[in-house]
Amino acid sequence: MYLTRFADQESRVYMNRFYTKYHGKTRDEQLALLLLGVRKSPSKVATLLRSVAPDKSNAWFNAKMREALKNTPAASVLGDQDLANLYAKYGADRFNLNDRGYIAGVHLLELWTLDYLREHPDATLADTQKASHDVRLSTYS
Repeated sequence: MYLTRFADQESRVYMNRFYTKYHGKTRDEQLALLLLGVRKSPSKVATLLRSVAPDKSNAWFNAKMREALKNTPAASVLGDQDLANLYAKYGADRFNLNDRGYIAGVHLLELWTLDYLREHPDATLADTQKASHDVRLSTYS
């Protein structure tokens, strides 16, 4: 019971931070903020893009990958086939939330919060905390 209470309290702190960071922003602003804090590598960026916009087209993905990686060594070696492979490999359905957070190098509650706010842009912090209860506790299992 003590560990459950600790996990709930600590995860609420993270959720508050991520809610504040992303709430009220457009989808493009949210994505830009997320990408700001990530070390740019093809696998990390691909995982983030496929996590926050799993249903976007391959063309959208390619454009966002090229934009995010434009000032990195990977930019010059990523061809269309490489991008297609990354699109397929890092789909949100291929990895659970814990794995996607690990691959991308971001807290998995950040991914969850961003996804939730993209689907529920008018959600309050209380709504987000309530909806995230099971996810928050599972992050500490």
